Amino acid sequence: MRNDTYVVNIGKIKIGGDNPIAIQSMCNIKTSKVDEVVKQIPSLGFNTPLFRSF
Repeated sequence: MRNDTYVVNIGKIKIGGDNPIAIQSMCNIKTSKVDEVVKQIPSLGFNTPLFRSF
């Protein structure tokens, strides 16, 4: 059971209320090191059906 919360807009993303949970994460590698960043992305755990991108 989820608690009632206010809806807040972050750009075009709505969080709170009955909206899906929104998660943002960051890599800890300089983005100029593209190959290393691409290798790190699967370790974030977002390759499951529970997650979707906006």
